[in-house]
Amino acid sequence: MPTLIEKQLLVWGNQFIKDKSKKLKLDISIDYLAEDNNLSRKGDKRGTGSATKTMLAEKDAQIDVERSSGQPSVWREVYTKMRCSDPPCQNSEGYCLQDPVGKKRYKLRTHHLKELVKFVNEGNDLDTHDDVPDMIQEQLCREEQRWLER
Repeated sequence: MPTLIEKQLLVWGNQFIKDKSKKLKLDISIDYLAEDNNLSRKGDKRGTGSATKTMLAEKDAQIDVERSSGQPSVWREVYTKMRCSDPPCQNSEGYCLQDPVGKKRYKLRTHHLKELVKFVNEGNDLDTHDDVPDMIQEQLCREEQRWLER
């Protein structure tokens, strides 16, 4: 499975195949962090990593690719637009979708935000909460209904 960087290089490569007069110049910088694997992992039952660390690493890799390509960060854009900022919101430390009709707020979890990033990466606009796809809105309603039925 190709990495994000390999995918981006393939996209750029296809653009340069079409127009032979263009040349591709890459400036590559590598930020390397050494991990000390000798530290005791006493009490850690999750193995070598957590889902949160993995997701953050994926997000960081995506942002690095976007930064190197000169494109704005889709992750940052989506997370900023969906961040709870209004005082009446009970989810002040996270992300929510405000229903445009009933003004009800639905808590957005990581998998919802990933779907929104994918939605924007596919070329769709996400300017306001009204632009959130119906599929995600319906999923949020079903999840809340299941939670209320418990």
